[in-house]
Amino acid sequence: HPTPALGSLDGDILTYEPTNDGASIVYVAREKIGKGLYVAQVDDPTSAVRLTGDDNLQINLALAPDSQRAAYCVFAPTHANNDLYSLPLDGSTSPVRLSGTLVSAGAVQPGFAFTPDSQRVVYLADAEVDGRFELYSALADGSGVPVKLSGTLVANGDVTSFRIAADSARVVYLADQDLDARPELYGAPVDGSSAPVRLNGTLPLSCQVRDDYLVSPDGASVFYRADESVLASPELFVAPIDGSAAATKLNGALPSGGLVDNFRLSVAGTLVVYHAKQDVSSRFDLYAVPADGSAAAVKLDGTLVSGGNVGGYALTDDGANVVFDADLAVNDRFEVFSVPSDASAAPVRVHPALSGSNDAGLLLLTPDGARVLYSLSNGPGTPANVFTTPRDASAAPVRLNETFLQGRGTRGLLVSPDSATVVYASDEEHDNRFELYSVPSDGSTPRVKISGLMTPQGGVEQTFRISQDSTHAFFIADRE
Repeated sequence: HPTPALGSLDGDILTYEPTNDGASIVYVAREKIGKGLYVAQVDDPTSAVRLTGDDNLQINLALAPDSQRAAYCVFAPTHANNDLYSLPLDGSTSPVRLSGTLVSAGAVQPGFAFTPDSQRVVYLADAEVDGRFELYSALADGSGVPVKLSGTLVANGDVTSFRIAADSARVVYLADQDLDARPELYGAPVDGSSAPVRLNGTLPLSCQVRDDYLVSPDGASVFYRADESVLASPELFVAPIDGSAAATKLNGALPSGGLVDNFRLSVAGTLVVYHAKQDVSSRFDLYAVPADGSAAAVKLDGTLVSGGNVGGYALTDDGANVVFDADLAVNDRFEVFSVPSDASAAPVRVHPALSGSNDAGLLLLTPDGARVLYSLSNGPGTPANVFTTPRDASAAPVRLNETFLQGRGTRGLLVSPDSATVVYASDEEHDNRFELYSVPSDGSTPRVKISGLMTPQGGVEQTFRISQDSTHAFFIADRE
């Protein structure tokens, strides 16, 4: 944004979102009175245009995937409503209200989202009864009335979250719709053209579906965890998004006290990797299974030392390999390993074997899957430096940051979509003054500071981004 004229922009940038096309950035800023919504061209810092503003403009913001519209909320004090609006980013027409008429004290909740085709906005609101949150969708241009997507809720029931399918046809949501305090999974058309259907199987008393469910990239299936057999022992399932068939369990048999803790889906949606106490109830292992359940799950981490566990993990985009950290060889000494997702070979350590109190932890994979970023410390309470290494361990690791002094470190780390660059925030030069750095992902040249000069008490906030075309980094900072 440009340097503000006196009396106009007089406060912090509160939130921002780059458009998908990489051309613009949309942000909410505190003004002399109230807040304003602005759009600026990335390559022209004098181009900022104020789209709208209000004393009660909220900081929640969503952009259409086609980069044409923004959705935002404004609190209306008269009836204590939080209303949802949309406007075009070219400023060609005035804002339109999407949320219709809300009951007194009704409010649209944070987390509203455009459908991938940019035609609708899906949101949660207590539009009809104060405190009862239901799921709605509205045409993004405000040309129609909102439609309710969720079914009739039991007394005290609420919709708590939702996911939109990539084809924009259906929405999956979590709600205690049929029994209070028992969250279950439902699917409905995004236009409300038919009633929602329940996707999970019958749940025993006090059991529930967890909130980390995912929709497959093709929009045909939903993956979820639920304790459908034993209380507090969630398992992993896949179900058709339209409820046309019963859910299929993907994990193997669990021992008493076993559970599936979390899972990841490959980019193509054909493979699921999950973290579970499946072989024994005292150890977390890592497993991979075809997304359609056509074959049994295979264990990826080999044989762990007594007391060992798998920690974090990530899949390459092609789904062929999985990288994880674990105390595989020595109890409580975590190291980073790579393994084929079909378990056709044993895990390979991606860095030299550690000794003493050293610990490594997986940070990120580059999008092309070629390199692993990991942290390395000399034990609890010591600085964790950032290293890069080929995933196949074909070359020695390289440290990306300058050596951290005691008490210093990174606060956020991203890899550019083209896999070439790592951007991270660190107080490596000045204690507790975080600045932004860029470095090649292979560590071939030293890092450079890209955040410019800071005031003595200034710094970069953690919410920095990299543009989709990998050319720009966006950040909020108090530099002046």
